[in-house]
Amino acid sequence: MSSEGPQDEEERPPRPPYVESAAEKKSALEKAKKKRDRTAYIRNIFNLSTDETVIQNYQCKLKGSLFQGRLYLTQNYLLYTQKMPTKLIQIPFRKIKAVAGETMFLFWYLVIDYVAKGTQPTKCILGGFQLNHGTEALNLANYLWNNQPSYVDMAEIENLERQDRARLEEKRQAIAKAEKAKSDAASNPFDDAWGSGSAQATKSSGVQVDRQATKDALRLAEQALQTGSETLVELSRQADQLDQIENTIEGIHGKLDYADRLLRGIESLPAYIGQNLGKSKPLRVKRIVADRKLNVKKGAAPTMDVEILCKLPNDSLVEAILSFGGNGVSCLNPETEDLLLPQHFYKYSDISAIVLRARHEHCDLRFFPDTKMDRFRMMSSYLQIIVNEFILRTPKGQIQVIFEPGAHKFGFGRARISVQPPLHRDAKSGAGSGFFRRENQIKTSSLLGAEASLETREALDEADKDLDAISGILGQLVDVGVTMGDEIDRQTDQLDRINKRVDDGNARLKKDINRMDRVIDG
Repeated sequence: MSSEGPQDEEERPPRPPYVESAAEKKSALEKAKKKRDRTAYIRNIFNLSTDETVIQNYQCKLKGSLFQGRLYLTQNYLLYTQKMPTKLIQIPFRKIKAVAGETMFLFWYLVIDYVAKGTQPTKCILGGFQLNHGTEALNLANYLWNNQPSYVDMAEIENLERQDRARLEEKRQAIAKAEKAKSDAASNPFDDAWGSGSAQATKSSGVQVDRQATKDALRLAEQALQTGSETLVELSRQADQLDQIENTIEGIHGKLDYADRLLRGIESLPAYIGQNLGKSKPLRVKRIVADRKLNVKKGAAPTMDVEILCKLPNDSLVEAILSFGGNGVSCLNPETEDLLLPQHFYKYSDISAIVLRARHEHCDLRFFPDTKMDRFRMMSSYLQIIVNEFILRTPKGQIQVIFEPGAHKFGFGRARISVQPPLHRDAKSGAGSGFFRRENQIKTSSLLGAEASLETREALDEADKDLDAISGILGQLVDVGVTMGDEIDRQTDQLDRINKRVDDGNARLKKDINRMDRVIDG
């Protein structure tokens, strides 16, 4: 008779990720070399900075010319070169007034209106593009003209985060100081008659700002968040205990299965022979192996729309909106807000990798092989924000970020990256240095009249900071509450399952005891 008892069930293998093939790596190296050579060429002949790289180039010619040239587009320039006769045209995007496609005498042309030296309006008219390259050049030039490629320095992000931590510590110290002052005032009988000097100063300004109320509210909010965090830790510990209980019960059921096999061999000669001669599989017990550490589930991230150029299956670039939703990303037609193509909705859970191409500002989405989905290709001036959103909206480690040789590398994985205002060109400054950011939020104190005192303004600014902090904590409390509710629901279902398995085990045990009694009596 077989002596094999119940065995633990093997864990399911992880989902195989996307892996670059040898052919893809070779192609990336070749493209990186071509891009590097073209970039070195245009930097040399136009005396450009090392920040400028060729994004795309097209064979074309000037209107009325018999000789072919080439159009180059970089982050800040539209450049045209012609070798015979030699001709060089350099147009900063900040000087462009309009980019359009026009048909003249049955021929299509790309028309760039720009301001040359001083305020002289000039036109650069290019034709002779191959196939659909003219429309693609128009879309790309328009896009770069309106969307300056923008990246955030991670050192700046880390500095802003340090400032956030310092402000938080300052608030905590202020709360502690206020509580001490309140305690001292309660023990001082003269305060009831005269009041504190700071309170009188605030009142004398004509606007009363109750700073203590906002600080008390902030303290209560922080205490509630701490309580919620401690509750999550306790729920996590409880979840581990429930898993151990359920595994023990499943182990008992596995032993009951094994006992049932032995009883069948005792009760029946054919069963006994079959167990000894047949190749019976060992009994396996399903065991729960899970990390029950509770991570706070963020509330549904707000929809974010990013302007891109989508690369279609025919290799053309068209204007589109990359829209980040609750459980996936969509590529939309900017005019109708419908999917650009029927397949242009992708679940976050299906995305295995983001490949940053050697051609700057281009990237591909790659999917898990079992989805059998083709790659999604795009060009965008906001690749850092796009990559950051994908990383923040998916489980840690799910998405690989692959930089091809020569690709522009950047940091990601910080919430602040996605809220930093994008950079824009300033027509009054040189390309590459004339950037400005959107204005900060209006402070409540700026709405006061000129007669308001400095102390009142500072009090309002402090109250604003406290209210902002309270708002952030309340959002965290909502997320903690959702996480707690989901875990309690899961544990309730698990308890119901455990109770049912216990009842089933008791019934089986009674049945097996009766069978043994019959065998003994029989």
